[in-house]
Amino acid sequence: MLKEQLDKIKVQLKANKNQNGIVSHLQYHPSFVTQSEQLDDYFAETDCILSRIDLDATTPSDEQLRIAQKLIDQVSIYTKLTLDKVNTSTTQSKEKEQTSIGKMHSTLAQYRQYLTQFDDKLRQLENSNQAFEIKKIEQRRKNCVRAIEQLEFKITKYEQSMFTKRRR
Repeated sequence: MLKEQLDKIKVQLKANKNQNGIVSHLQYHPSFVTQSEQLDDYFAETDCILSRIDLDATTPSDEQLRIAQKLIDQVSIYTKLTLDKVNTSTTQSKEKEQTSIGKMHSTLAQYRQYLTQFDDKLRQLENSNQAFEIKKIEQRRKNCVRAIEQLEFKITKYEQSMFTKRRR
């Protein structure tokens, strides 16, 4: 029954002409790990969560309760977006802003992946005698951290300016 309701919501959201506005709302929602510009990626995350829940369990574990809460949060935002036509219908300039902020979030996610790769490589080289290689990776990691901080600052400034524009 839950799967069928979720499928109906998906159809409604896919039929909405303002996909960029919907995706922008989902990018900001804390219950999503996905940072994508494709609505289907968010649906895939929700489907994955749904598949992890044991609906037949008589006493759910803490893990099952946490997963269920995340699913509820995601379905709630989907439902809100299907009902809230005003927030999802935006102007052309707003769509461009949302696409731009979406790209920045996507780039940020990519930078964070690089950072994880650098950390993994440093752990691998931890006990080796490759000082030059370690130094090189540490420098690249520092540059990556700096780029992440700059991009986070830029995103924050951009989001604050968008919020200020909306309040006027």
